[in-house]
Amino acid sequence: MVKMETVLNSDGDQIQRMQSVIREFKPILAKLKDRRQRTAERFNVFEALDLDEQSHSRFIAYLLNPTKHHDQGDVFLISFLECVGLNFRRSSTQSAEVSAEFGLGSHSRIDIHIRLTNGQIILVENKIKNKNDAPEGADQIAKYQDWLQCQEPSPKFPHQLVFLTPQGRPPKTARRPEEVICISYSRLSAWIDSSSRSCPERLRLVLEKYAETCRRIGGSTNKGICMPDEIRQFFLDPNEPERLETALQIEAHLQGVKRFLFQTFWEQVGEMLTQRLIGGGHDQCWEVRFDDDIVRLYGGFQMAWRNCQDNPRFAVKVESYDRNRMILGVTRNREVTDNNLAEKDEALKVRLGKSGFSKTSEYYPGFRFFNGMQLPGFGLSDACGVLQLAREMRDNQRSLTKQVVRLIWELFCDFRERLEELNHDYPYDDEPAES
Repeated sequence: MVKMETVLNSDGDQIQRMQSVIREFKPILAKLKDRRQRTAERFNVFEALDLDEQSHSRFIAYLLNPTKHHDQGDVFLISFLECVGLNFRRSSTQSAEVSAEFGLGSHSRIDIHIRLTNGQIILVENKIKNKNDAPEGADQIAKYQDWLQCQEPSPKFPHQLVFLTPQGRPPKTARRPEEVICISYSRLSAWIDSSSRSCPERLRLVLEKYAETCRRIGGSTNKGICMPDEIRQFFLDPNEPERLETALQIEAHLQGVKRFLFQTFWEQVGEMLTQRLIGGGHDQCWEVRFDDDIVRLYGGFQMAWRNCQDNPRFAVKVESYDRNRMILGVTRNREVTDNNLAEKDEALKVRLGKSGFSKTSEYYPGFRFFNGMQLPGFGLSDACGVLQLAREMRDNQRSLTKQVVRLIWELFCDFRERLEELNHDYPYDDEPAES
């Protein structure tokens, strides 16, 4: 257990300045809170829904489809094709066919399939996460290119593959990378902005919020997220230069407070799990093992196979997935693609999926998000999550801690015997684990 550190400078003048700035700032925050309550200016339905990749693809396909109930015909489709710089016949868009999750036979499914009336086909592959979070499948883009090459050609207007990612990165699995059009979510937001200007207000308001979401995904927040005037004026008042300096000092100290809350919470969870391992007689084989820095991105801890410090094994793991979300699942602690899954690993993946741990990655046969289990995200950049952890420290019953321990322990108990079999007979190396 870490010990509480002194996070505020003991100098009395500095503390008084901090207290003064906080007192002066509180009425401004109250006024801002009242205004936001009246206007709901920060509300964005797309962020509230936390759309996954498939949902984004379906919404984009909806806009591109001239027959959908946005009633704007082919306006969105034409502007999109122009935005990506594609050569097409304008007269072929009015009755275009647009589908999401379109089956390409043995080549699996493409996120968006567009077929213009002159026979030209445009495929859009959407990767909403960055490269490490949404990797391409084995030869995925190459397979799409092969499929396009097998389709009847469209004279003068060749088929095209568009690769949509947060930063517009090139694909790793293309057979002919130079033939793939790569666009970013920031560029997608520019298309939404330009297309929405002439739309009816009912539609325009929705599209403005979706453009904000696209900018956030693309990492560009200069537009759509503005600092309130009263806050800017307060901290940049030329007559009160010490306000900003004091606020920066508070911010630096708060980073230490947040790290302390986060680390203390998870170490308490780890302590309770260790006691359960001991009580169940499992501590001879299993132990709770923390990363050197649990606060970092992808930091966390695992209920790990005790005698494999330097050799990865299957374990129950908790990990920071992004700024605001934690995941719980079973990890093999080794990068394995679907193409070289061992048979035993495949069976574990199926069983985890049936138990609700249906998300997978190269390291996880199955995982799920804590906020998908009616729990907060525990993220350090999320004020609600930080305040939740602070309330938990004041709760003598440790209600949230016990709830999290119960969920982790249930996963461990459900899969312990299976994980022990896999760890005794590890399918990805030649040396069996020690028992």
